[in-house]
Amino acid sequence: MADRSWMQLHRGHPRYMRGIFEFIEFARGKTSPGQLFHICPCGKCRNRSANSVTFEDMYVHLSQYGICPNFTTWIWHGEASEHMPTFVDIQAQRNQGESSSSANFGDPGVMNFLNDAFPSASAYDGSVSQDNSNTTFPDVSQMSIKKKRNKTVACFNDDIALLKELLPADNDCPKNYDKVKSILSEFGLEYIKIDACVNNCILYYKGYKAAFECPHCYEPRLGLATDGFNPTGDMNNSYSIWHVIAFPLNLPPNMCMRTEYNFLTVLVPGKYSKTYFFMRAAVLFTVNDFPTYGMISGQTTHGYKECPICIDEVNSSHHAHRVVYLGSRRWLPPDHPWWYDAQVFDGTVEHGPKPEGRSGQWILDMLNQHWFGILSSTRYVNDQNPPTPEEFKYWTHMSSFFELPYWLTLKIRHNLDVMHIEKNVCDNILETILDIKDKTKDTAKAHADLQKMGIRRNLWIKLNKKTGKHVMPQPQVGYTVVPNKRSEIFKWLREVKYPSGYAGNIARCIKMGENKIIGLKTHDCHVVDT
Repeated sequence: MADRSWMQLHRGHPRYMRGIFEFIEFARGKTSPGQLFHICPCGKCRNRSANSVTFEDMYVHLSQYGICPNFTTWIWHGEASEHMPTFVDIQAQRNQGESSSSANFGDPGVMNFLNDAFPSASAYDGSVSQDNSNTTFPDVSQMSIKKKRNKTVACFNDDIALLKELLPADNDCPKNYDKVKSILSEFGLEYIKIDACVNNCILYYKGYKAAFECPHCYEPRLGLATDGFNPTGDMNNSYSIWHVIAFPLNLPPNMCMRTEYNFLTVLVPGKYSKTYFFMRAAVLFTVNDFPTYGMISGQTTHGYKECPICIDEVNSSHHAHRVVYLGSRRWLPPDHPWWYDAQVFDGTVEHGPKPEGRSGQWILDMLNQHWFGILSSTRYVNDQNPPTPEEFKYWTHMSSFFELPYWLTLKIRHNLDVMHIEKNVCDNILETILDIKDKTKDTAKAHADLQKMGIRRNLWIKLNKKTGKHVMPQPQVGYTVVPNKRSEIFKWLREVKYPSGYAGNIARCIKMGENKIIGLKTHDCHVVDT
């Protein structure tokens, strides 16, 4: 191949694509039989023997990464070294490449960059004519001009809109600043953020890079500089940053995940290495479901002593073969009318005071009075532990969190995960009001318990004198959907439409023939509840 000016063209140019095909055919003819792997001259492998590839992979590499422009004598692919060109030859080839691409949009490196952003433009032949409307490259230099001239986003959008109107109708030019920015972001372009003094005295740069406070106003440094933010390694380089973001989960669900409530607590920049450092952290609280609550807090979360807030002031009793926790009206304001509404609740008037709650110091003092033994899931080990007195049966063990010196001073040490609570509440409500078989809470045992308590006589189980069997009252309760209306409810749930991304495919959970709802996800339950 005498003319090798194609090596100076951008990767999408037809002459370049023909050139790499001819180069591979040339190398194939110089290869000894049986040789499968060959040195690749692409811009990534750069003729390194450790990066040997097949001819098929070499074609892909050269198409994606280009060819080394100075590799004009193919000594690694069978060409004799005596044909090594002189500096004058190389300069002549370079001038020839520049003149042959004078009708192109610019430097081959820029064209390769644009070819990556717009692969559909790879068929562009380099000529500018009236009938060439396949695609048009955007004027990415506008981004440089915007930065240099400090142009506003609105001004940039006006300029690029005018540029788009001047181009052919089916051009691929981005329509606004956000689109251009999203395209350029895919190339992993690095940037540097430099912290500044809060009073704009200095930049923490060069000599002040390691300073912790401003030398003029002595204000402390409030931020950390970042360089090449790459937490997942998607940019294919060795530089990364490990960041820790805290979310205040005690806020309402619609607030806790917003950007303004996310706090960057730790930022560790640097290359991947086996570097050790001291991290100082404080556990403010835990977030978990109720069984895990008992495991990490050491408090009992089942049986008659389940409530970890009331502890020894819990109000629990046995109803319908379950432990039920009554006395919830104690938490209402003292003048609330429900305190004296016996008919609506359990047939009694509430007089109990609100539970005071126990501080961390009170709990620690109690736990220090008894040794619970070795915590184990093995029955033999548990049998060797000393018996637990009645006043200590509110706990199963002492939580290791009390080893933290500040743990007993925290007002809220453990939080319940709203995700599990919301799903459980939603499932129980739907299964009860739709009277789903084997799922509803409105059972014969619940009606028998009402009779045992002597309340709501109209809901007691009745004796059928003909059959001698007890039957459920009809209708059961006022909040249960009557049988002939349930199919309409299921049909509505299956056919209701939601905005895109607002909810999952709830229709897949509706079983029309069986009148059941199966497999609702947590977010689906949130949508149904609201």
